[in-house]
Amino acid sequence: MNGIAIASVGQQRHDIAEKLMPYVEDGSESMEVTATAALSLGFLFAGSGAGDIAEPIVQAIMERDDEQLNNKWAKFMGVALGLIYLGM
Repeated sequence: MNGIAIASVGQQRHDIAEKLMPYVEDGSESMEVTATAALSLGFLFAGSGAGDIAEPIVQAIMERDDEQLNNKWAKFMGVALGLIYLGM
């Protein structure tokens, strides 16, 4: 996931976002999968301030319980949001 996203940093590729978004929105996915997909979205939309991309990431964070948010992968959800709003 991240390879394509890193190659397309800041290009706002909605075609790729459509493929990644279900992994962020699906609460049954592991935190590792969700965070990796969110981080990929963060790379793709770096510096764009895209609320339509950030909102599902925030929603995914809010829906997780404390145990999942204490997972080491959860930190990447915040990094993804930071990338989206980088330089704003």
